[in-house]
This record gives sequence, structure tokens and C-alpha cells, in this order.
Amino acid sequence: NNNNNNTAAAADLRAAALGVLLDNVKAAGNMKTGMFCIKYLLMVLADAGLNDAAFAVTNTSTYPSYGYMLDNNATTLWESWFYSDNVYSHNHPMFSSVAVWFVQSLAGIRQAEGAVAYSRLKLVPSPPTGLASVACSLKSPRGRIDSNWTVTETAQAGHRFSWDVRVPPNVIADVYMPGSKTPVVVGSGTHHFEAAMP
Repeated sequence: NNNNNNTAAAADLRAAALGVLLDNVKAAGNMKTGMFCIKYLLMVLADAGLNDAAFAVTNTSTYPSYGYMLDNNATTLWESWFYSDNVYSHNHPMFSSVAVWFVQSLAGIRQAEGAVAYSRLKLVPSPPTGLASVACSLKSPRGRIDSNWTVTETAQAGHRFSWDVRVPPNVIADVYMPGSKTPVVVGSGTHHFEAAMP
């Protein structure tokens, strides 16, 4: 009984912490984080089903943000959120951990729990509102993994999710359509999936 109370208390604390995080992200409207926390901020939001918030914070152009860099003619990632004409590098991997969110959340390419070197995949994309497509390839130790999807609007069926995946040789993938808790298990090769968005 004590374990149940501890589990419930931990779940309540996680929910409260997530609520505070979401409130802070919405209030800031941009990346009020340093380089080491970007990946964790975005993945915590995405894994909690709040990928719209993660997408919004990466898609803004107010300082500090990736959009701010782009608006200031950046063609690579800077070492700092702010522009520097003489101190900081303008070609630096400091803020590149956003790529983890791109691959694992937007494209949905993840290594299955307990797998070694991508021997089994968990393909589970999380399309945020306002993003119409993703095309992603990941070079794994077992070969190339592709996850390419589009969301289109149809008069008859609302938003439709169309997804093409490539699974490397000798690899199994658990494929989760958006909103689904039950995977379709597929083997090596290319596969096409289509469904209405939840």
C-alpha cells in the first residue's frame, strides 16, 4: 500500500512539474535554456504529448531562438543565442541537440527498448499542428532508416497522415501511427502507411 502511495505521489509531482514547465515555455515563447537542456526540454514536452509546444518554441523568431539566428542571416548554428561579430563562432555545434527532437519525435525514429545497435526499431512520429511534412534518414549501424510523412487536408476525411518508412536488413520495427497505442510489426524493406489523423 505504501508503494502505491509513493507511485501516486511521484505521478502527481511529475504532472505538477510538467505543468510548471509548460507554463514557463508558453510565457517565454522562445528558448530560455542553455545548450545542454534543449534536447531534454523538447523531448520531455514531446513524450508528454505536448509536441505542439515543442514545435512552437523551436519555430519562433524572437530572441533567443533558432528563428532569431535565421532572421540574422545565419547559415549554420551559432555558439551563442546572440549575434557576435568578433567573439563567438558562427559555425558551432553548441545548439545542435535539437536534432535529437527532429529524429526521435518529428520523424519518430527510436531504438526499441532493450535493442542493441538498432536491432529493433520503435517508429512513432508525433506530428505537431502546423507542420505538413517531415523527411528524415538516419544512418544506423544496420543500415539506413527512413521516415517520411505528410499531413494533407481532404474535404471528405479531414487531415490524412501518409507515411513511408524504410527498415534496414535484418531489423524489425514496431510502427505506431499517430495516436495509436498498438504497433504494426514489420520487417526489413520499405512500407507505406496511411490513416486519418486523430
